[in-house]
Amino acid sequence: MSGNCQITNNLYFCISCGNFACGRAQIGFEGNGHALEHFKKSYHYTAIHFNSLGMDGSNRTYCYLCESFIFNDNLFRDFQTIGFDLLTTLKIREKLIHKVSYTLNGKLLDENFSLSPEKDTTNYSEKTKNNNCRSISADLNSKNIIPYESEEKSSEVNPSDEILKIQRENKIVGILNNANSCYISTVLHLLSNFVNEPLDSHFFTCELLPTQCFYCQFIKIINVLQGKSTYIDTINIEKFLDLAEMNSPFFNRTVQGDIQETLNKFLGLLKIYANENIELHNELDKLNFNITKEFIAKCGHENTEIITSYDNIVLEYNDNIQKSINNFLYESKNCCCGKPTETKISINVHPEYLIVTLNRCEFADGKVTKIFDSRNCDNREYIMLEDVKYKRIAAILHRGTTPQCGHYVFKKNWYILNDSRLQLAEDIPKNMQGEEYMILYERVKLI
Repeated sequence: MSGNCQITNNLYFCISCGNFACGRAQIGFEGNGHALEHFKKSYHYTAIHFNSLGMDGSNRTYCYLCESFIFNDNLFRDFQTIGFDLLTTLKIREKLIHKVSYTLNGKLLDENFSLSPEKDTTNYSEKTKNNNCRSISADLNSKNIIPYESEEKSSEVNPSDEILKIQRENKIVGILNNANSCYISTVLHLLSNFVNEPLDSHFFTCELLPTQCFYCQFIKIINVLQGKSTYIDTINIEKFLDLAEMNSPFFNRTVQGDIQETLNKFLGLLKIYANENIELHNELDKLNFNITKEFIAKCGHENTEIITSYDNIVLEYNDNIQKSINNFLYESKNCCCGKPTETKISINVHPEYLIVTLNRCEFADGKVTKIFDSRNCDNREYIMLEDVKYKRIAAILHRGTTPQCGHYVFKKNWYILNDSRLQLAEDIPKNMQGEEYMILYERVKLI
């Protein structure tokens, strides 16, 4: 600790010498910048964010030279170099950190916490997160950690071990159900699979507190879903839901909504932010394409041309999804005289990613009826959009009519995601083949 500094919830540990100091002050976080001062005096430019420390070596290391968090797979070696034992340090950490909730915007508990220096704690202790705005990630304004298990429990089989393994190997994280919010959670899961570039530049210009900004919350959730904060086992999106309901009367967590409508509402809201954020604009542009349909009359009448813009498509159920796509592209249309026409299509630029929703509504007698029974479609791994090949990379299905029935995500394998329940569902392909209702495809790159 630096001098009489009393900061205990924003601390950093120097990898070079073991100096223990507080981070910089940010909105919602205490800090006197002593870790930065240490860097300027010693030029020791790497420090560990202690809340991220895990027994398996997982961590978040901050580099003051590049002003961002960096990947560090040599944690055990770094500790040994400066004469510290990782296990002992983790035990000491429990005396220094506050226990917090599992929400993205969790608050510290009010319990008083005092530091009592001990012989074996000199120069090393535990830190929470650095929140430099250049590297704000999914856990901005958060104190999300998976509490360290005591030594007595370490030998027991911990259910969260399997969850963490799945998270780290496959970047899969569950979203806490909040009333009837599963239709929102599934859309967030799907969107996280095509956002590849960091969106954090928004934090430079955002004039709101992150807890008051819909887009700030969206970025944080996407970052966690992409595995950038591996110590979070379940995401609580309550604040995001509050802001979604404020931005659009469509969102109502007390009522089960439609996933297709939710996707369109989300994309509409994000396009507003994309006007001032080039990274988001580029990511959303990966979904955009135009289809030109020319209906050629064989009866001598004038041909008709229709150009439609899409960022996702809705298909009717058929024997297989390729047939559904072909029916969507080559729809038949009669001339004004009643005679059939020939359909000719062209796509300006084939999208990098294609979101397909299989329609689960029927329109009859002037009203829309939602389909609850099981419907199967041969959702093969590869499809063709004109002469361009696409590969399925993610899919969503919800088995049953209640939130407790489970939500399933496909990403190379099927996973069950239901609140904190996260497990590999090995029997899903056999038992539920063809029941996925929203699918994300990626364009196959030509070699």
